[in-house]
Amino acid sequence: MADHVERTIETVLAQISELERQASEHKKTVNGLCQLLSRPPMFPDVDPSSRAPLRDDQFYGKPLATAVQEVLERRNLSGQGAATVAEIYEVLVRGGFHFATKNAENAKRNLYAKLAKNPKFHKLPNGSYGLTEWYPHARKSRDEHAAGSSGTEANGSEANGDDLEEELAEAKMSFDTEPSEAEMAETKRKGK
Repeated sequence: MADHVERTIETVLAQISELERQASEHKKTVNGLCQLLSRPPMFPDVDPSSRAPLRDDQFYGKPLATAVQEVLERRNLSGQGAATVAEIYEVLVRGGFHFATKNAENAKRNLYAKLAKNPKFHKLPNGSYGLTEWYPHARKSRDEHAAGSSGTEANGSEANGDDLEEELAEAKMSFDTEPSEAEMAETKRKGK
């Protein structure tokens, strides 16, 4: 009887393995379709790069912004998303990134400053950082607006000067103009 149960277990395990293989192939197909639509993969668990272990030299010799972008992309693929400065720092150190200072707190301060200045990165209200491209509808911070007014948007594309001028003109009008007679009559009519 025990032999029969063992063979049944082996048969069921083989069936499970085949079903998992088929599911993995279907997930890869869906991920490929998502890529065609410029969407993130729906099944990052089938992407080997998201599960690849962090090498000791992963970030060695790379510019800080490039290394941080890779850290955030790896987190996103694994379903983690944005990260705090401390989390990013820890992964960079494990991945062999060389900071100019040996003092961890100074290195974190430098990392924070670089993240705040680079429009490639977006600070969330909770203090975490993600890639700006992940948040296309997020309002720009003051720093990103300053970068945009110099001609470069947060996503790295050129700003449309007409749009900026129009926004400034509208804002100025809302503070500088008296209401028209028609607006005043409408306000009186509504009883305000």
